[in-house]
Amino acid sequence: GGGSITATGLTAFSEGDGGSGTLTGGTGTGGLAEIFASGASSRISAGSVGVQSFGFGGGGTLQGGGGVGGTALLSANGAGGVTVTGEANLFATGAGGSADAGGVGGDGTGGRAEAFTNVGTLALGDVTLDASGFGGSGGTGGDGVGGTGPGDATGGGAFIDSFGGGQITATSAEIVSDGRGGNGLAGGAGGDGFGGLAAITAFNAATPNLVDIDSVRLSAVGNGGFGGAGVNGGAGGAGGLGQGGIPSAIA
Repeated sequence: GGGSITATGLTAFSEGDGGSGTLTGGTGTGGLAEIFASGASSRISAGSVGVQSFGFGGGGTLQGGGGVGGTALLSANGAGGVTVTGEANLFATGAGGSADAGGVGGDGTGGRAEAFTNVGTLALGDVTLDASGFGGSGGTGGDGVGGTGPGDATGGGAFIDSFGGGQITATSAEIVSDGRGGNGLAGGAGGDGFGGLAAITAFNAATPNLVDIDSVRLSAVGNGGFGGAGVNGGAGGAGGLGQGGIPSAIA
C-alpha cells in the first residue's frame, strides 16, 4: 500500500478456455482478476476500468464442457481510494460449450463480481457487475446458472458492498446474476436457467457505511433455453425451466 496508479484505461483480465474434444469438451474456469487500493495512502485513478474473469467450456460432439466464471474484484481497503470517472465493468461470467444434435450442451455457471470497500472509498461513474451463466447448445441444451452464494467471499454472485465505514458513490449501477439455458437442437429440450444472487449492501457498523448511487438495477433472472424445432415432421423440443434468483438491497 501507499502508492498511486493513474491511467486513462485500466484492465485486469483472466480467462479459462476449455479445449474442444472429439467426444467431450474441456472445462474452462476463470481465475482472479483484481484492482485493489490496499492502504491509507493508496490511490488508483482511471478514466475507465475493466475487471474480467471469464470461463468458456470447450465444444464436444456428445458433451460440451462446463464454463465457470472466476472472481472479478474492485476494492479499497484501509482508507485507500479508487476513482473511476467513466465506466467500471466487472464481469465473472461462465458459458458452457456446445454439442452436436445428439449431445448435451455444457453448463455455464457465473462466478463472483464484486465492488466493495472496507474503510476505503470507491468513487465511480457508471458501473456494471455481471456474474451470469449461459448454457451451451446441444441436442439437449446445457443449464445456465447465475453466480450463487454463500454471500461471503467464497460464493458467487454480483455485489456492491460497503464494510467498516467505507463509502461508495456512483452515477448508476447494473448488478446482474442471470442464468440462461442453452437452446436445444433438432427436437431436443432447452436447458434450464437459474438466476443467482445480486445484492447491494451497507452493513451497520460503529462507523456508518455509505452507498450513494443515483440509479440501481438488480437482476437475478432465470431464462430457460428454447426447445429445438422438430425434424422430419417430429415434435419440437420442450423449452427449459426458468427460475429467478435473489436480488436484494440491504442496509
